[in-house]
Amino acid sequence: MNLDKTLLIATIIILFAGCETGLKNKSTANDMNNKGTASGIIKEKTGTNIYSKSSEIRKIFSNSAIPGYYIQVGHFEDKQPDTNFINKIKRTGLPYDIVEKNENGRTNYYALVGPYRSYNEAKRVEERGKTQSISYGTFIIETVRP
Repeated sequence: MNLDKTLLIATIIILFAGCETGLKNKSTANDMNNKGTASGIIKEKTGTNIYSKSSEIRKIFSNSAIPGYYIQVGHFEDKQPDTNFINKIKRTGLPYDIVEKNENGRTNYYALVGPYRSYNEAKRVEERGKTQSISYGTFIIETVRP
């Protein structure tokens, strides 16, 4: 009788553990891809407060901007950002730059907060939320010399 109880308890434990494992492993590849930010750059935050980033981080080639990491808070086609938008950036007290680029016969303007020396530094500033008061859907870019 004692062996039957032990066997029954062991079976219940195994069944319960199997169900839990099955539920946790039912995520699809699509579910895993949707866990990042809107830009898809951040995959996960590690315990040491260091962020891993994709090798596909967007780069803007510019002769005028200081090379480094920026938080892109706006993109404007064929027109410069208006004074209301610029004033939103100024109110945060964060450094910024408006980069003008000619692409495919059109002039594009990028509103960038920064520069920051590292991706992690830019990400920490972005997470503090000041850039969210400027624009939603911000993401980190890197400017490099052509």
